[in-house]
Amino acid sequence: MSAKPKKIIIALIYLLAAAYTAAFAVSVYSDFRSIILIAAGGGACYMFSSALHEVGHILASKIFGFKVVGYSVGLINVDKTLGKKIRIKRSEYAGETDVVPIADKNFSKRYFFVIFGGLAGGFVACVLVAVLFAVFAFNRLIAALFISFPLLIAMFIINLVPGIVPSSDGSYLAAIGKEENRKQIENYFGVLYGLYEGKTFSEIDEELFSSKDVGGVLYEELITVRLMRAEEEDNAESMRECLKLLDGLENRLIDTDKELLCAATILGDEGAIERFKWVKSQCDAYDDLRSMRVLISCAKADGDENYVAVAKASALRAAEKWYLKGEGRFTANMLKRL
Repeated sequence: MSAKPKKIIIALIYLLAAAYTAAFAVSVYSDFRSIILIAAGGGACYMFSSALHEVGHILASKIFGFKVVGYSVGLINVDKTLGKKIRIKRSEYAGETDVVPIADKNFSKRYFFVIFGGLAGGFVACVLVAVLFAVFAFNRLIAALFISFPLLIAMFIINLVPGIVPSSDGSYLAAIGKEENRKQIENYFGVLYGLYEGKTFSEIDEELFSSKDVGGVLYEELITVRLMRAEEEDNAESMRECLKLLDGLENRLIDTDKELLCAATILGDEGAIERFKWVKSQCDAYDDLRSMRVLISCAKADGDENYVAVAKASALRAAEKWYLKGEGRFTANMLKRL
């Protein structure tokens, strides 16, 4: 997503929730032990809410024909893109769930329920914590563990209301209700489904790479896969067009910038290489195929043939095991050109 989150609105919602919680806490609690319990309970409830939210996404994914290829809650990250790996890694959000369709057709309708599952999980978490606070209201110490429920409600509202955060569940649900954006979602998941089935970008129906809802949900991701198709077809004109479209977006995903650097290297565009070269330093922290391609492409451009030979062999092995078989084939083909 390229749109900016409405930080002032987010801050006001959290401020109101925090002020209400603090005012109530001060009127009831004053001892140090209670303060410790409030802080510990707040952290635990936050993690509980985030976990239940992701569980909602995961369960809905399994029911409606999507495969979960990764998820995170807090600092715990589970990555299934190249085997199963569990690691400690900071995420941009409280939690994330990455899915790929494993059933054809009606992607947007089925994805609606995947998104709704997360909202349902978050709602249940808010209700449970509020109910526990009410049930234990007679016991001040136990109630202190659940007094932060207004902050959970604030988090739920920010995720529910469309437009506050561009990549929120509410924004995605609103997008599915718009015909142009629904078509965009269908196209993007159609491309992912083709990759999952083993097709490379150039083997997937070209119409699926079209996008009209500029700046809408999955616009950036759809233009990025169009760029990858252009790279595979060695279509310099299309690469330049996609590079221009993506370069004009703000708050781009790091995966987008990785692909932009790969494309700039293929084109020999020194200006673009200079703008995106920063992403190279980030790639050592990742083990995905795009990061491997960035490092190998840059090493090739720098004349480091020893690194290219060793890293290429490792990347080709990873490409054979990649969860999107088509992207694995694409990566192998692109590396063999170097």
